[in-house]
Amino acid sequence: MRKLMVTLGVFALLSGPALAQQRFQFFGFGGGGVELLLNPSVQKELKLSEEQSGKAKEAVTKIREKFGDDLKRFRELSNEERETVRKKMADANTKAVEEILKPDQLKRYKQIQLQQRGVNAFAEAEVQAALKLSDEQKEKLKTLQEDLRRDMAELRKEGAGGNFQEIGKKIAARNKEAMTKTMETLNDDQKKAWKELTGEPFELKPEQRRRPKPPA
Repeated sequence: MRKLMVTLGVFALLSGPALAQQRFQFFGFGGGGVELLLNPSVQKELKLSEEQSGKAKEAVTKIREKFGDDLKRFRELSNEERETVRKKMADANTKAVEEILKPDQLKRYKQIQLQQRGVNAFAEAEVQAALKLSDEQKEKLKTLQEDLRRDMAELRKEGAGGNFQEIGKKIAARNKEAMTKTMETLNDDQKKAWKELTGEPFELKPEQRRRPKPPA
């Protein structure tokens, strides 16, 4: 599962939409990895201490500074270079998270990440092994994942005008539809195994930013 957490964290940051964060959904920055620990609802769920929250902020700042230039030119990189960046970022995220969280917190953190990864989590070898997916199921799920990625790309283009709220609703609906179809491909034992992997449902709430008070 360590490898799975690595992949989930970095892909959430580079490519996958976080279901509850509409603005990040459009841009493709889902706040994965250690950045997930900055979300107030996640902090509450994991019962982070002030010290842990502070360490998470420091870790995010360091990772952003270290990989900022790579992310800015990510589209210009070759596939091999992209994989190198992903691997390095994944290692940095995983190390930071494991240093910050206690074992019970880390277990729940992994469950939350899997939930946020949604349909794309079923592409991970560890998940496929845990669910004992057949080759036929893997192919069906692969098609669902490809269809979802294509639709998400179209929605991001549609949202270029900045209508984050409307696009966020469409993205959430499309993700829900894809997950429903995904679950329909699983048998009862596999659904039970998925439940064990993801734990109790968790609603990732977007951070509410305070608006500055107007001058007196």
